[in-house]
Amino acid sequence: MSDIAPPVAALVEEFSKLPGVGVKTAQRLTFFILRSPADQARRLAEAIMRVKESIIYFRAVLTLPRLIPALFVAIPIVTRS
Repeated sequence: MSDIAPPVAALVEEFSKLPGVGVKTAQRLTFFILRSPADQARRLAEAIMRVKESIIYFRAVLTLPRLIPALFVAIPIVTRS
């Protein structure tokens, strides 16, 4: 991907790190974002950051008939000014 703009190559590389996403799918996602309106790309980026900043992921293994693989908990984050 040496003839691709560095920001595009970087986005393809990051998408390809996702589970189940190969290079071709990463390229498709990248070019979908490039063709999308800027506000749509911004909303996606903001949604990703909101999840990372406000949701805590717990891995839990319980001794129940059914194992619960993960719990997602929304905890308000308080910042002090």
